[in-house]
Amino acid sequence: MKRLALCLAVLFALAACGDVGPGAGADRFNARFHYFYSETCDYDINGPYNCSGVSSMSSPFTIGLKITHDGYASLRLDGDWFYYSESEYSEGDDYYQFYDVYDAHGQMTVFDDGFEAIFLNEWTNEAVYYYADLPY
Repeated sequence: MKRLALCLAVLFALAACGDVGPGAGADRFNARFHYFYSETCDYDINGPYNCSGVSSMSSPFTIGLKITHDGYASLRLDGDWFYYSESEYSEGDDYYQFYDVYDAHGQMTVFDDGFEAIFLNEWTNEAVYYYADLPY
């Protein structure tokens, strides 16, 4: 009887905590994408121009993006990890689902459907587009 009372007390205590069980503290976004095609363009305030044309990459480029429930972002580019606070990335709206991650070199945009990612290099004024499949 004492064990039953103790078990019930523990269950009530856990229920009062709120954040327990499956999905507690779950990530807001967590995905890994593989890109097989790329295209490099010159880039300015008006957008991309003078593009190289889409070409197949010799090995796929892998991007992993994780946005935690408390707002921190982890970006993995071909095995290298980068970490960001909430002020260093932004999220798209309901119409365009993407994440922009900012650093000293530029901006990486990852679309949550995994079809496309874009790196804007502010040092060289180049945009590199990565595609999971041919864009046409």
